Amino acid sequence: MVGAADPPSTIGECSERCFKLFSQGPNTVSLLPHDNASRVKASFEDEFARFKLWASNIGVFAEVHASLDFRVRELPEVKELFLRQLDTIECRLEDQAVGGAEQSSSPVATPEAEDANASFEKWDVKETLESIHESVDWLHRLSNWVRKASFVNQNRRAKVFLLRDSKGNESQELTDEMTTGLRNVYKYFVKHNTEDLDENLRDRLIETMITRHIRILYRRSRQMSWAISKVHYAARKVDTPTNSQNPITSEQTSIIQQRQPKPLKVTPRPMIERITTPPENPRPATTVNVDIYGTLSRATSAPWRNEDGMPFPLPPRAASMGEDFVCPYCCLILPSREALNHMTWAAHVKKDLDAYFCVFKECDSPYEIYSSSKEWLSHMSTRHRMRWQCFATGHEPLLCKTSEDFETHMRTVHAGSFSDKQLPFILEISAQPITPTLEHCPFCSISDGDIEGHVSGHLREFALRSLP
Repeated sequence: MVGAADPPSTIGECSERCFKLFSQGPNTVSLLPHDNASRVKASFEDEFARFKLWASNIGVFAEVHASLDFRVRELPEVKELFLRQLDTIECRLEDQAVGGAEQSSSPVATPEAEDANASFEKWDVKETLESIHESVDWLHRLSNWVRKASFVNQNRRAKVFLLRDSKGNESQELTDEMTTGLRNVYKYFVKHNTEDLDENLRDRLIETMITRHIRILYRRSRQMSWAISKVHYAARKVDTPTNSQNPITSEQTSIIQQRQPKPLKVTPRPMIERITTPPENPRPATTVNVDIYGTLSRATSAPWRNEDGMPFPLPPRAASMGEDFVCPYCCLILPSREALNHMTWAAHVKKDLDAYFCVFKECDSPYEIYSSSKEWLSHMSTRHRMRWQCFATGHEPLLCKTSEDFETHMRTVHAGSFSDKQLPFILEISAQPITPTLEHCPFCSISDGDIEGHVSGHLREFALRSLP
């Protein structure tokens, strides 16, 4: 364990020490006196598996520019949060290693041995397991925050993503073949399910389906390349910048401090066990020869439908084999309980779909994909349904479709009643989106009821069809 005066220099170095201690842990723990040594050993192995899942998911031991240390090199407060949890894990594992060694080397209790073990006795095996479990939980949460913050960059890099051939080399030819194949498949599906859809919107729908598919493939490829089974679990050296180009603002520092875990106060609790609620219709047990902690969780291919009739993919099998798993779509670490309930899993998948794009024919960003219906509706209402109203006396209320038309009206009809400096303010207060945002469904021409919710349902269904 590294002392407080000499903190670990990188996340990778501290993680490497934890990895080695975890590897030695089951052997030393088995030497400790306990009513159920095999159960304790299994619990430590479970925590080791969760630790490896975390390291693989965030790329702790990846190449320098893909490593976690590189990502947080200019965020010292975030780095400190990771190091704090790793130091806790390292401390607990060393305590158990020392305790096990002393038990094995001192078969006869002596006053000296009792004094030496006095500090160790403050943390029994169950308390140590609970402490490690909570620290690994925090590592998962912190990693998800970092990954979510990088989604914009991931989507940008996915635009130039290339498939790899059998030799592991990037191939433009394979990528073009895949894109052409996807376009043909989606074109056939869309054409036979949207007879009334405008041709431009149909092409837009197909392209967004391809984009979504490639984004997920890119995330998976990054995930697979970071798997511990494919990289050496050794820390990479990252040069820390002396002068940060993007210093942390006081507001960001305040947010990070609010998210810092409180001092750990552990009380004795029952031994950590894997408790899962089986699905209502459990599948027959099968043997899966796969390293669930070194590879990405894969969803089964047979979909199930929710109350809206949408074909949602089944949760990954790994969700029923451990306490945590990696979502095959957003590639974040999730607790297995989110996948064991169909409705909870469906709610999560909906968030991963990025299902929405503008359905107005004339749009200056036609292929922009929105992750939430709120962003989607905001775009359409502010860019396509904004109107400028004039309620000045002397004429009937006037509604202009563009700001240019409103400005022309003000300069010609109301000239002299305002200054040039006041015109921008008049334009701003006169602008207001009209409702409803959508007057009819472009997919099936329905014009009654909740059109916005109806259209969003169409978009989600097509998005589900484009999942890899």
